[in-house]
Amino acid sequence: MMDIALETLQNLPIAAWAYDTQDHFKHVVWNQAMADLTGLPTEKAIGLTNYDLFEKETADQMMKDNYAVIEGKVKYVIDREVITTGEGKQVAIRTTKVPLFDAQDNSTLLIGTCVPLNDA
Repeated sequence: MMDIALETLQNLPIAAWAYDTQDHFKHVVWNQAMADLTGLPTEKAIGLTNYDLFEKETADQMMKDNYAVIEGKVKYVIDREVITTGEGKQVAIRTTKVPLFDAQDNSTLLIGTCVPLNDA
């Protein structure tokens, strides 16, 4: 079942990613739309954390949000945040994060999607 969910994320037409919350929030999905948005190729992002991919201040905020999502056990929407792409470009995005839990109520994955906004 999990493989189907991850495969679906890979093929969404909007930017999507997933973290393995049991393995230091390493990316296990970084779809092509996410690669296009950020300028970071999928093969570079998989297996890395936000601290490997973004500026420390940005990664710190992302992790703060990630822990809030897991603790709250609900969908979390960030109406506007700005990331810096691999090419150094500032991009404003709207982000949605959803936690997944196993049968023992342990966090397993954190799934996210984002869409670019028209401002920066």
